[in-house]
Amino acid sequence: MIVRGWQARLYPTPEQARRLNQWAGSLRFLWNRLLDREKAEYQATGRFIWRKELQPIAVGMKRQDGLEWLADLPAHAVLDTVARLDGALRRMVNERKVGRKCGCEPLRVSRGTAEPGWQQLPTRGDIRC
Repeated sequence: MIVRGWQARLYPTPEQARRLNQWAGSLRFLWNRLLDREKAEYQATGRFIWRKELQPIAVGMKRQDGLEWLADLPAHAVLDTVARLDGALRRMVNERKVGRKCGCEPLRVSRGTAEPGWQQLPTRGDIRC
């Protein structure tokens, strides 16, 4: 079996770069909002909301009042964010089941200067742990 790969570099126009940056910020917001919802659900019921239940919630957020700007996100990016959050939660639960201490729960993601309670990572920006 031969596996071939290739790399490409994109040179977006200023308008395309602006749009990609907006999508990145929107997906950070979506991740943080879904993570807050997961934490609230876990505190209230002792269980997480897994992928099948979380996908319609995330897609429905695009139609909520005050969040209309999320409608600009591609649907596959929203579903991929849900899948990544679900994977992070599952890894955390599995690590705790076998008695390993995982670093910390899935993190809220931020961009910009570090605030109290947040840490600056060189490649990821600020994170709260």
